[in-house]
Amino acid sequence: MPDSIPAQLRKPLYRAAIGLAAALCAAVLALQPAHGQSAYSLSIVPQQAVTELHRHWAPIVRAIRERAGVELELQLRPAIPEFEKGLYAGEPDFAYVNPYHFVVARQRHAYVPLVRGSAEPLVGILVVRGDSAFTSVEQLAGKEIAFPSPNAFGASLYMRALLTEKVGIDFRPRYVQSHANTYRSVSLDEVAAGGCIAETLRKESTALRQRLKVLYTTPPVAPHPLVAHPRVPATVRAAVVKALQALENDAAGKVLLRDAGLEKVIVADHEKDYASLARLKLEKYWVEPARP
Repeated sequence: MPDSIPAQLRKPLYRAAIGLAAALCAAVLALQPAHGQSAYSLSIVPQQAVTELHRHWAPIVRAIRERAGVELELQLRPAIPEFEKGLYAGEPDFAYVNPYHFVVARQRHAYVPLVRGSAEPLVGILVVRGDSAFTSVEQLAGKEIAFPSPNAFGASLYMRALLTEKVGIDFRPRYVQSHANTYRSVSLDEVAAGGCIAETLRKESTALRQRLKVLYTTPPVAPHPLVAHPRVPATVRAAVVKALQALENDAAGKVLLRDAGLEKVIVADHEKDYASLARLKLEKYWVEPARP
């Protein structure tokens, strides 16, 4: 403190400076998330358009920030292959993935399952136009079938394996980037059929649903999990799970969860829910995403 300040004023001014510094530190800390790093990335498998994903997940992100003090930053990709590139490189801290995405991400980067979105199992569906002449899946032999992407689990990976191995038909796949595009390709008669999952059909408009019919369904499996990279501290993972569980006990929160595909917040268990998928031998139908 400068010598020109009278001695009798130095102590009060010193105390005031210390108090101001403490207040500024407190203000800065108040602006930071309660848990460690400034923000954790959250990637969502793009079963819908990016605008729809943001509309459904941005409120969930805000709720987690408010309830748990964990700052999440949405990282949305326009197509499933781009999403897969990031996931399999271990980029996102958190990710909402299909079951087989998790199998591969766990093998490569030890991702940890946190919760899964529903008590209802995931069921793949094969749809055709409602006015088509198709009455059995065998009639699709040699036809072109649309899929969101090669590795979309229930809609494509599992479906293609079943059509080839169990039904025993050859077909020509066309990958159209999303479930919405798959439905529209079928509706516009651009392809004979399309593979999706039942949950996404329920989210489409009534008019579109009335133009389609389900011709074939896959056996049920555990639904999409929310997973975390092991670099995310266990305390942060637990805080996110707790925040989601709290939303389930709130009327408005239930609506947010339902819109995001997390109608029920059920703690996910690798051995119980997903370990069997690794034994399905789906590797021969897996297509490695192209590198950037």
